[in-house]
Amino acid sequence: MSTVITIGNFDGVHLGHRAILDKSRALADRRGARVVALSFDPPPVAILAPAKAPPRLLPLQPRIERLKQAGADEVAVLDTTPDLLARSATDFVADLIARYEPVAFVEGEDFHFGHNREGDMALLETLGREHGFTAHIAPSVQVDLDDGTHAPVRSTLIRQLIGHARLLDAARCLAAPFEITARVVRGEQRGRTIGVPTVNLDPNDYAPYILPPDGVYAGLARFAKADADASHPAAISLGPKPTFQGKALTLEAHLLGFHADVYDQTVTLSFARFLRDQYPFPSLDALKNQLQHDIAQTRRLHDQGLLHLDR
Repeated sequence: MSTVITIGNFDGVHLGHRAILDKSRALADRRGARVVALSFDPPPVAILAPAKAPPRLLPLQPRIERLKQAGADEVAVLDTTPDLLARSATDFVADLIARYEPVAFVEGEDFHFGHNREGDMALLETLGREHGFTAHIAPSVQVDLDDGTHAPVRSTLIRQLIGHARLLDAARCLAAPFEITARVVRGEQRGRTIGVPTVNLDPNDYAPYILPPDGVYAGLARFAKADADASHPAAISLGPKPTFQGKALTLEAHLLGFHADVYDQTVTLSFARFLRDQYPFPSLDALKNQLQHDIAQTRRLHDQGLLHLDR
């Protein structure tokens, strides 16, 4: 069956990516074709210049799921090997023609492909005339941010927003809340001794991904083994536990009204609101009082419906 193809990293599957999928879907429906999204994993820069590779926004499996939700019939993962990156732009497209029988390609405005990024939309249009497909550009998507900025949605912008704890703006660009997914591991279990038990996330799981600044956040937690719509309000702590002279970065969350054993389960934390910075408290009682205040703020935001950002 013929296809409409789109190619990219699709990190975050943000509004710009969704516009590409929308245009691909419309073309495919008109031509009786399927939409195939080809997603690099890892991103080419991670192979070509690892020191310059930015932290990622989204793991592979959620990326695949969001691409399908956005309109892709199939998501094919391109294993980003040195051999693939050394392939000429013409040979790269020839492989896709043989495999997918494309009637159209849809890409963003700055799309490049092939060895040394030698291919661009002009080359793709030329190859299309030779091989019977069309090439289309999906214009960039602009968003209005809370500071009054009108900006094009790009993964780089979203990383900047998350890095400054601008979670509502990041969610606006992603059309989804910023999330971290990891396995639950045993922590120091100090929280339960002060009446605030937490789930601790495995740092190895979230190490490749961007994190907001150290602080306390209000958000939601959901478990992979549970109903996908079952979420729990969560007071989320990210940082080195300064009151206890901690050095290691820790990501943990207190789930309001939740007491089940979830060790080794996979949890997704959705960050909705920044509550406060991390700082050392003069006493354990002062810390306990502040934690109760954090929990009360989280409960209030949940009751007001302010944690359930559209996914």
